[in-house]
Amino acid sequence: MTFQRVERLRARRQLWGGVRLLLPAFLTLLLGVLAYQLPYRGHIDIGQLGDRLWVSASEAQRAEQIERGDWYADQLGLAGRYRWSRERATITLTGLGSNALEVTFWASGWPADVVRATPKQPTIRVLVGEREVGRFTPAVERAPYTVTIPAAAVVAERLTVTLVSSATFTDTQTVVDPRPKGLRLHALDVVVAGPGTRPAWLPLGAIIAAVLTMTGLAGRLTHRAWLPPAVGLGGTLLGATLVALARIWLAALLPAWLALLLLALLLLERRRMRAAWRALRWRLALGQALAWGLLTALLAAALALLARLLLAGWPLPPIVADGRGVWLFQALVRLSLAGGLLLVLVAGVTVLPRVVLDARRALLTGRLAAILLGLAAGVWLGYQLWLIATLPFVGHADYADNAVVARNLLRGRGFVVDYVTQFYRLEPGGSVTRPQETWPLLQPLLMLPSMALLGSTPFAARLPNIVLLLVVTLLIFHIGARVWDRRVGLLAALLTLTNLLFFRLAIYATSDLALVVWSMAAFWLVGQALETPQRSTPTRWVLAGLFTGLMILQKPSAAIFAVGMGLWVLWRIWRVRGQGWRALLRYWWPRLALWVGVAFVVVLPYFVRNLQVFGRPFFSTEAYDAWVLYFRGTRAEAWEEIYRVYAPELGGPGLPDRSWILRWGWDLTLGKIAQQVRDAWDFLLPPRGELLGVNRSGIAATWLMLLGLVTLRPRQRRLIGLVGVALLLYTAFLILYWHTHDEPRYFVPFVPWLTLLAAWGACWLFDRIAALHGGRWAALGGLLLTLALGSTLQTHWRQIDAFLDPDSGDYWGRVWEGDLQAYAWLREHTPPEAVVMTRVPWQLHFHAERPAVMIPNADGATIMRVAQYYGVDYLVLGAMSTSQPERDGALVAMRRGEAAPGWTLATSVRDRFGRTIYIYRRAPEQAEERQP
Repeated sequence: MTFQRVERLRARRQLWGGVRLLLPAFLTLLLGVLAYQLPYRGHIDIGQLGDRLWVSASEAQRAEQIERGDWYADQLGLAGRYRWSRERATITLTGLGSNALEVTFWASGWPADVVRATPKQPTIRVLVGEREVGRFTPAVERAPYTVTIPAAAVVAERLTVTLVSSATFTDTQTVVDPRPKGLRLHALDVVVAGPGTRPAWLPLGAIIAAVLTMTGLAGRLTHRAWLPPAVGLGGTLLGATLVALARIWLAALLPAWLALLLLALLLLERRRMRAAWRALRWRLALGQALAWGLLTALLAAALALLARLLLAGWPLPPIVADGRGVWLFQALVRLSLAGGLLLVLVAGVTVLPRVVLDARRALLTGRLAAILLGLAAGVWLGYQLWLIATLPFVGHADYADNAVVARNLLRGRGFVVDYVTQFYRLEPGGSVTRPQETWPLLQPLLMLPSMALLGSTPFAARLPNIVLLLVVTLLIFHIGARVWDRRVGLLAALLTLTNLLFFRLAIYATSDLALVVWSMAAFWLVGQALETPQRSTPTRWVLAGLFTGLMILQKPSAAIFAVGMGLWVLWRIWRVRGQGWRALLRYWWPRLALWVGVAFVVVLPYFVRNLQVFGRPFFSTEAYDAWVLYFRGTRAEAWEEIYRVYAPELGGPGLPDRSWILRWGWDLTLGKIAQQVRDAWDFLLPPRGELLGVNRSGIAATWLMLLGLVTLRPRQRRLIGLVGVALLLYTAFLILYWHTHDEPRYFVPFVPWLTLLAAWGACWLFDRIAALHGGRWAALGGLLLTLALGSTLQTHWRQIDAFLDPDSGDYWGRVWEGDLQAYAWLREHTPPEAVVMTRVPWQLHFHAERPAVMIPNADGATIMRVAQYYGVDYLVLGAMSTSQPERDGALVAMRRGEAAPGWTLATSVRDRFGRTIYIYRRAPEQAEERQP
């Protein structure tokens, strides 16, 4: 066969391949255009999940929302779900094609009991652009209203329909709602005339791209010549069917189509993507391009600093006169600083590198790292020990709750507390003593030894924190030295010890520090047992089960950590060991059963106690809180929701459950989830990275953490993978069920692992720079990383200093001094059985040793009914975080010291920061029988 014949055959194959590729695209285009000529009827349920594809919504009350035509959040009524419009509301329809439309609005107008002098339904004008195409007046009940839009006003790609209400209303006789509202829209029907419709090209283009991608994917996955054309034909028919039957959804979901196409393309080129990733990792591991780039950036920063020193003006001391003396002083300062910087740069490449490299060698091979860690930890933990001995408070909410339970255990009363904090039900007989139900049981047990020796004091309650911090430090150094090197263990331990979160957890009687210890030990033991199965003795699996059970007992949500570890272990057995279920059954099954069995035995007492007391193995009021928290508002407003009265005996709506999602609506539910996603991102990743850097000024540690993640070695990657799966599952749990807003402490168990990554990123980067020119740039590399880590430590220390500085707005005394004075007055001037109503019953009971009841977020009559039912004798207002009834509700006048029906002012306490706390006594005539 001649060369020319070979070339002709190759050209024919290429031509036929192009034809096979273009034929499905042409056929898709043809069938899509024909499908647009068919009559189409589309239906949109307004207020249901997915309607945000066509309507925008916002609860804000600014002019831009009115101008944009935003709707209010979806609501649930007797006629189903709906949305209220403002005086102006828009609906965007895409992909319908250009032809005459009939739009039917299923709407209802104002309720019959609108608070107006002359109730009258508004007139709704329907606009397309600036052109009015119809109008209607809705009735009170749901009814259809049809408007015809001529073909001349219809835009094929994007049609915006605006509803303008002639008037709005706010309140009714039964509902106070200050939002200006126009009409309720329940659903929308769209009918498109068939022949003559001009297609919308964007959806058709997406379908063509999808067909081509599916055809190419089929060609990559099989060598059968008939399969790619068949897949292309199937995609063509599916696309034409979607155009004919569901084009309104097809166009609205266009971004999702494009995302799926991109994912399909990545699947097509997955081998090349994997090769590129391996090449990048090889370059980072072995190449010097990154090191040279960072070194260049360092030199550029040094030169910029030098230029600034030479050009900037400097403040003058009083002894310097005007005129020539000023000029001479400025010149001397500039030259001195410039000379000093040049000296550092010269010494950085001549003298210092040898010293820095010797220090590196000593940290890697000798005992220097352990000695430095011992000195630093001894100083820091000694300082914190002195600090917790001087701080007179025990902590807020669950922190004080732990100490209260521990004190009751010492007194032989068991796991009980003497206060009521939420109102999901009324305690039988009006008793304020109840089983502890909100928090797990292990933390009070950890406090027992110190409180038994030192008494029930705040110092004794916090003393276990110092021991736990010491254990955490040793664990981090041990894991860092074993999996990375001693430098990593040293840096990670120091970054963790000085972290603001760990400082706060040390000065409160918290349960999170113990969770860090148990979870770190569990992760490490499981990872080691899986890494070295030949040395995986039963003792290691028993210890892994012990610490897994302890972390669940410490905080039941840590069971998600165990699930993540289990999934990772099964995946590693299946994929890496390559023996599948046979290996699982023969070798691994007894070990995994031992791990799970020991963990279950450890947690079993908790299950038994809950079954006896609450009738279920896992119980917490958080099972109710989860369905009301952060669906409305953030921060203070969100937390006020869990203190509302839900008990039916007091007129409440009953216990919240998952069905309340429908009550809140899709907008509020999805908005809550989106808020938690943003907060979790801010905690873990740039541009904030608050877990490692507090704020953006300490972001360097977060970037080093990401660098350490990219440059992990196989053994390190396996351990971090084990932790990472647990972190992903736990984060999903917080986002979808619980919350992350303003709660970085929920991620505290993973902070040591993040610091290990950051320390490894710093050491890896230093090693890359130190390898250049025989170590000549080692000193400058060390300077760069010292500045980066120093900036991180500075952000934490700045916050810690503000907490301890009396002149700072964050000083602890501004919050606690007045409260402690009020608690001292109660302890000295009230009988031990006196019941006190307050916003913060946990710490009041610990410090004042008086039974307490939470101030419910309710009206004045309900607050008084709760007070009568529980036999409240005193009311404390203004203590710590202020409740809604104090701030702008039923008790706002009493917050100013004014008299109120049923209460007389007993005393007031004013601290040195100007905050006044009022203590009221319930009037004798209010002492009625305890009835709800």
